[in-house]
Amino acid sequence: IMLVAFSFVLVLGAGVMGGVLVARRANPVHPIESASVNPDDLVEQLALNDRQATDMRGIWLDVKGKLRECTDNLQALPRLRDEEMLNMLTEDQKQKFAKLSEKYRKRFDELAALRKNEFSHGVERTRKILEPSQWQKYQQIVKDRTGCDPATGIGDGATLPMSD
Repeated sequence: IMLVAFSFVLVLGAGVMGGVLVARRANPVHPIESASVNPDDLVEQLALNDRQATDMRGIWLDVKGKLRECTDNLQALPRLRDEEMLNMLTEDQKQKFAKLSEKYRKRFDELAALRKNEFSHGVERTRKILEPSQWQKYQQIVKDRTGCDPATGIGDGATLPMSD
């Protein structure tokens, strides 16, 4: 029975990791969130005035904190789930597993949606402080750096980094 339980946990772990990797690819990234990007680069590339530069830094400092909190919660979920799984290895583990999987999936989806919403909100706040020509440049900068259209959050391989 221990071999069956071990195999069950092993297969479950592989599924969780696959889900985490898929979820990581499903979210857009903003260039300021990337550790390799200096926020002052955008200020310079977009030729922002002092007010815009201050607003841009404030927007993305605020968003980055919220994204970080979402990231931390997303990263904690597999560990929390694994702890619960260890307590489930009984005769009725299949029923419990189904319920736990659904609970995990829903919470993960909620956090991922919250994270994507924070990103979209930050992009919209950024758009409002930019002149039209700056917004065009900004969209291209984000698309070049992330493969993601900041207006839609859709693109090739765009991800929100799971950590700084």
